[in-house]
Amino acid sequence: MTRRGAAILMAAPTGLTVAAVALALPQVFAGGGPLRAMANLAALTALTCLPPLVLLGTRNPLAVQALGLARAFTVHRALGLVFPALLAIHAGLHTYRFAEAMGLTSFQAALALPNTWEMVAGKAALALFLAAWGAALLGTAGRLPRRIWRPVHLAVHLAAPAAFVHALFRGEDMTRGWLFTAWAVAAATWLAAAAWRALGPRTA
Repeated sequence: MTRRGAAILMAAPTGLTVAAVALALPQVFAGGGPLRAMANLAALTALTCLPPLVLLGTRNPLAVQALGLARAFTVHRALGLVFPALLAIHAGLHTYRFAEAMGLTSFQAALALPNTWEMVAGKAALALFLAAWGAALLGTAGRLPRRIWRPVHLAVHLAAPAAFVHALFRGEDMTRGWLFTAWAVAAATWLAAAAWRALGPRTA
């Protein structure tokens, strides 16, 4: 396969996810106030980051051929900074909305958020994503040995399914229209990349 072909195939799931989110914007901003819309938009933007993030992070042959190993690592690292920030914005804005509605502080609201099973999945995903990000940040800076940070960083493969479940069952209107298309493309890309990582050749 040519480098251009690999780049097109790698960009396809990201492009489809971005297009689906763009087409769903009227649905995202339909009622509920600007804070709700911005919180959900942050989560959807994070969703569009997942296809390239997992393809690059698993050193998928498409990503390596399209960008080269060094550039793939650079892009993965950059997305790795954006992705947890978007998740933090999503969680923070929804917590703030809940605090305002209930007359609580943000800290009290974070503790008082309903612990339905899909919320527990979301909280677990957020904690695992942040742990994976922090471990990689410290590890690549030489502050943690590889034997410690690498297994923690691989927690993303536990966080991703929890995040997809949370998005589908907790996300407002996520099962309808273009929002479901965005979810399905991102989920399928993660599943394919995770399967390749599990079944493909071992890499360092």
